[in-house]
Amino acid sequence: MMSKEESLDVSYVEVSASMDSWECWIEETTADLLETTLSSLLSASGFNILNTMVHHFPVQGYTAIWLLAESHLAVHTFPESSKSYLQISSCNLGKLEVFKQLLVKSQELSIL
Repeated sequence: MMSKEESLDVSYVEVSASMDSWECWIEETTADLLETTLSSLLSASGFNILNTMVHHFPVQGYTAIWLLAESHLAVHTFPESSKSYLQISSCNLGKLEVFKQLLVKSQELSIL
Protein backbone atom coordinates (compact mmCIF):
# COMPACT_ATOMS: atom_id res chain seq x y z
CA MET A 1 0.00 0.00 0.00
CA MET A 2 1.27 3.45 -0.94
CA SER A 3 1.68 6.03 1.84
CA LYS A 4 -0.19 9.33 1.60
CA GLU A 5 3.07 11.14 0.82
CA GLU A 6 3.85 8.78 -2.06
CA SER A 7 0.38 9.16 -3.58
CA LEU A 8 0.55 12.97 -3.90
CA ASP A 9 2.32 14.77 -6.71
CA VAL A 10 4.27 17.11 -4.47
CA SER A 11 7.71 16.98 -6.03
CA TYR A 12 9.98 19.88 -5.22
CA VAL A 13 9.56 22.94 -7.39
CA GLU A 14 11.64 26.04 -6.76
CA VAL A 15 9.45 29.13 -6.45
CA SER A 16 10.21 32.75 -5.69
CA ALA A 17 9.75 33.84 -2.10
CA SER A 18 6.26 35.23 -2.55
CA MET A 19 2.96 34.59 -0.79
CA ASP A 20 -0.52 35.69 -1.69
CA SER A 21 -3.52 35.50 0.59
CA TRP A 22 -7.24 36.12 0.50
CA GLU A 23 -9.94 36.18 3.11
CA CYS A 24 -13.71 36.39 3.11
CA TRP A 25 -16.82 35.79 5.19
CA ILE A 26 -19.35 33.18 4.08
CA GLU A 27 -22.93 32.39 5.11
CA GLU A 28 -22.37 28.81 6.28
CA THR A 29 -21.42 27.29 9.63
CA THR A 30 -22.24 23.59 9.16
CA ALA A 31 -18.95 21.77 9.81
CA ASP A 32 -19.59 18.75 7.55
CA LEU A 33 -20.68 20.91 4.61
CA LEU A 34 -17.72 23.25 5.06
CA GLU A 35 -15.24 20.40 5.25
CA THR A 36 -16.48 18.50 2.20
CA THR A 37 -17.10 21.59 0.05
CA LEU A 38 -13.82 23.32 0.85
CA SER A 39 -11.85 20.09 0.35
CA SER A 40 -13.51 19.65 -3.05
CA LEU A 41 -12.82 23.26 -4.05
CA LEU A 42 -9.19 22.99 -3.01
CA SER A 43 -8.72 19.79 -5.02
CA ALA A 44 -10.54 21.24 -8.05
CA SER A 45 -8.22 24.26 -7.86
CA GLY A 46 -5.18 22.00 -8.11
CA PHE A 47 -4.04 22.35 -4.50
CA ASN A 48 -2.37 19.35 -2.88
CA ILE A 49 -4.00 18.69 0.51
CA LEU A 50 -1.37 17.23 2.84
CA ASN A 51 -3.50 17.09 5.99
CA THR A 52 -6.47 18.59 7.78
CA MET A 53 -6.99 19.38 11.42
CA VAL A 54 -10.42 20.15 12.87
CA HIS A 55 -11.78 21.13 16.24
CA HIS A 56 -15.44 21.16 17.28
CA PHE A 57 -16.07 23.45 20.23
CA PRO A 58 -18.18 21.95 23.06
CA VAL A 59 -21.27 24.13 22.75
CA GLN A 60 -21.06 25.30 19.14
CA GLY A 61 -18.47 26.33 16.64
CA TYR A 62 -15.84 24.73 14.49
CA THR A 63 -12.36 25.59 13.30
CA ALA A 64 -10.33 23.75 10.68
CA ILE A 65 -7.01 24.04 8.91
CA TRP A 66 -6.03 22.42 5.62
CA LEU A 67 -2.28 22.04 5.31
CA LEU A 68 -1.47 22.39 1.63
CA ALA A 69 1.76 21.73 -0.23
CA GLU A 70 1.25 25.33 -1.38
CA SER A 71 0.52 26.72 2.16
CA HIS A 72 -2.83 26.57 4.06
CA LEU A 73 -6.55 27.33 4.34
CA ALA A 74 -8.23 28.11 7.67
CA VAL A 75 -11.93 28.38 8.50
CA HIS A 76 -13.46 29.62 11.73
CA THR A 77 -17.21 29.45 12.30
CA PHE A 78 -19.30 31.94 14.25
CA PRO A 79 -22.66 30.14 14.53
CA GLU A 80 -24.14 32.85 16.76
CA SER A 81 -23.68 35.26 13.82
CA SER A 82 -24.52 32.69 11.09
CA LYS A 83 -21.21 33.16 9.30
CA SER A 84 -17.70 31.78 8.93
CA TYR A 85 -14.35 33.37 8.20
CA LEU A 86 -12.06 31.85 5.55
CA GLN A 87 -8.40 32.72 5.04
CA ILE A 88 -6.17 31.09 2.44
CA SER A 89 -2.48 31.72 1.78
CA SER A 90 -0.56 30.28 -1.14
CA CYS A 91 2.74 30.53 -2.96
CA ASN A 92 0.84 29.65 -6.17
CA LEU A 93 -1.20 32.65 -7.30
CA GLY A 94 -2.77 30.72 -10.19
CA LYS A 95 -4.26 28.05 -7.91
CA LEU A 96 -5.40 30.73 -5.47
CA GLU A 97 -7.23 32.61 -8.23
CA VAL A 98 -8.95 29.39 -9.38
CA PHE A 99 -10.00 28.66 -5.78
CA LYS A 100 -11.47 32.16 -5.41
CA GLN A 101 -13.41 31.81 -8.69
CA LEU A 102 -14.76 28.40 -7.71
CA LEU A 103 -15.78 29.64 -4.26
CA VAL A 104 -17.61 32.62 -5.75
CA LYS A 105 -19.48 30.27 -8.13
CA SER A 106 -20.15 27.66 -5.45
CA GLN A 107 -23.80 26.73 -4.94
CA GLU A 108 -23.08 25.44 -1.42
CA LEU A 109 -21.29 28.47 0.05
CA SER A 110 -22.34 32.11 -0.26
CA ILE A 111 -19.80 34.89 0.19
CA LEU A 112 -20.95 37.83 2.31
